[in-house]
Amino acid sequence: MNVVSANMQRSLRNRRDRPRVDQRDVDPVREPFIPELAPAPPANAPIPAEPVPNPPVVPPCPPVLAPILPALPPVFGPPPARQKDPPLFRGTREEDVVSWMFRFVQVADYNQWTAEQRLRIIGMSFEGVAQKWYYGLMLRERPPDTFEALQTELFRAFKPVNYEDHLEIRLRSRQQGVAEPFTDYFHDVLYMCSRIEPNMSDRVRIQHLYRGLPPATVRGIYRFITPTSTTEEFFREVQVFLQGEDMASRRESLSLPQTPVFQLREGKHPQTDSSPTQGPTSHSSGFVTKSDLEAFGQNLLSKIRQKRSDARTERRRLEPNAEK
Repeated sequence: MNVVSANMQRSLRNRRDRPRVDQRDVDPVREPFIPELAPAPPANAPIPAEPVPNPPVVPPCPPVLAPILPALPPVFGPPPARQKDPPLFRGTREEDVVSWMFRFVQVADYNQWTAEQRLRIIGMSFEGVAQKWYYGLMLRERPPDTFEALQTELFRAFKPVNYEDHLEIRLRSRQQGVAEPFTDYFHDVLYMCSRIEPNMSDRVRIQHLYRGLPPATVRGIYRFITPTSTTEEFFREVQVFLQGEDMASRRESLSLPQTPVFQLREGKHPQTDSSPTQGPTSHSSGFVTKSDLEAFGQNLLSKIRQKRSDARTERRRLEPNAEK
């Protein structure tokens, strides 16, 4: 018993004094390897987050295969979804080249045309005399190469020499048409006033408006217009007067006596002393029935047939006498 205990103590002492070896040095048959376990975390400890993997690194493109992007011009805004067509200019005496050019520039600004595009597109906006002038201009030895130069040549060809005097004559001779709405006349006169003198007073504008109005309209609104009235007040007074005139004319048309209309209806009236040969019978009710017209037509046809028969009989009777 003492010998066994002594051997066990010696074995434990040798095992304790033996140096630590790696897992690869342990013989799994003789002595299994027991790995050391990490201490368990407390129950209320937070769960550590998993590390985020780094994105894959793409090798740079070789310099030879790197794409070369051209430099783009600066963009000031998206072009409109649907571009407007420029107005047409024919070069007639009734057209105003300054007003037409103002409208063309408005359309060009809306479509975001550059100066080169305006110079190229304006040639397609001419017709008639203006188109012939443009062809002759482009056939010169040194045609205009900028939009401003072409605009100067256009004004020199079609703009009156005394443009302000020309507008003044048109303004003084402007009259409201018979079927022209007052709104069209009003805005046309104010437009010409603005072209002649942008700072023209309302009193002078109203005088030009008075000049072309019908006399009945002037009599209806004159007492409501004062020297301090504005063009907006003038427009409102004329609109009120015209609405009143329209209401009065409609009421007068409804109050006019209606012309009686004779109608045909089915039915028969008792016979009177008048004969159907004398025409349709007019009864006290004022109506002529369909049966009266049919009887008159039948009687008229029988009379015509009778006259034709009598004429043939008379002609046959006279033919033997003529042979003798």
